Amino acid sequence: MESPAIPVPPTLIVADAVPEARRLLGIMLAPLASPFVEAATVQQAVDAARAQQNALVLVDLASLAEDGFGLIEQLVALGSAPMVCAMSAEPTPEEEARVLLLGAIGYLAKPVVP
Repeated sequence: MESPAIPVPPTLIVADAVPEARRLLGIMLAPLASPFVEAATVQQAVDAARAQQNALVLVDLASLAEDGFGLIEQLVALGSAPMVCAMSAEPTPEEEARVLLLGAIGYLAKPVVP
């Protein structure tokens, strides 16, 4: 009889232009997701997601120089389709509805508290 498979935690990819914010989220969420990858740009986030089989991408909607909503669209369109969760320092119900319609699995208000 085979033993049940142990779930593998996803690789955490934090897409945020602020280095301190990326590191803080990585430290706070390290027990839940390992390893941790920092992405300062949309392209870095897309490249990191493509390289992973099982990823959770946290996307800061406002701090990226490029469009955070566009990043969500790109990530959801990937063949490997990582899980995507948006973050906003100024959350609104309209923004939350938009990211969920784009395919994100969640929407967090910053600062994120574990």
